[in-house]
Amino acid sequence: MKIKKRFTSAIAAVFLVSLGSVSINAISAFSPLPQTAQAQTTYCKNRSFTAKALFKVNVRADRSTSSPIVAVLNPGTYQFSTWEEGQSIPDSWTGQPDNKWYKLADGRGWVASAVIAGYPPQGCPINVSVYQDPLKGKGTITQRPGGATSHTGRAQYAIDFGTPIGTPVYAMRAGTVVKLEDRFADTGGGEANKDKANFIAIEHVESNGSRVRSGYVHLQRGFISKTGIKIGQQVQAGQLIGYSGNSGWSTNPHLHVEVHIPNANGTFGQTIPFSIQGRY
Repeated sequence: MKIKKRFTSAIAAVFLVSLGSVSINAISAFSPLPQTAQAQTTYCKNRSFTAKALFKVNVRADRSTSSPIVAVLNPGTYQFSTWEEGQSIPDSWTGQPDNKWYKLADGRGWVASAVIAGYPPQGCPINVSVYQDPLKGKGTITQRPGGATSHTGRAQYAIDFGTPIGTPVYAMRAGTVVKLEDRFADTGGGEANKDKANFIAIEHVESNGSRVRSGYVHLQRGFISKTGIKIGQQVQAGQLIGYSGNSGWSTNPHLHVEVHIPNANGTFGQTIPFSIQGRY
């Protein structure tokens, strides 16, 4: 049953006094997690609706609390043109996770649904971005989005493929290589190795001008010399970019893939829903 957002509880009243225009804390920087990503993100487009700000609310440049604040809304009713999924934030009234973000009709930016009262129109279609298969049919999905082993919080919408070390990995979509790590051995291991995963991040520009990144994690050491990949390089969908490995916090050889909104400092940010053609 849907719980309507109403500013009536004592908890909400306290929230009004304490929040003001202070931003919600940004999520932490990326740390690789153990095993157990374009046309557009999930959205409802061109379906105008209104929602109420019951207290001062931050407007962000993108769908994440790490994205810059571009304006602050005073209490009042505002017009929105689009909603998309982004960073999940606890709803101010229900306490439940809410990953919807509303785009102001005047184009100024995005407001988290979790801090504003109102819903998009009923029956709004949901379209998930479809990416190419990073393994071209090889490997087996071992952990899906929301998997209890490690796909929660920041990594909520990630997908893991169990596959032998050395399996070729391909770009899921055309874009620009923005981050590379290739120093660590393929020994796997526990939490002590959480910052020792080899990876590549590729940035993509959405149809609405926003930017997202696909991430490929636990790659085999030496993939840079084998592929010649480098930061700033333009890659095409289906282009060889690396090889799967077992680096970092990993219980078995596998490839972790995701699509995320980068944090302001460029680290891996909140994952968003995506689909892999023919696989998931």
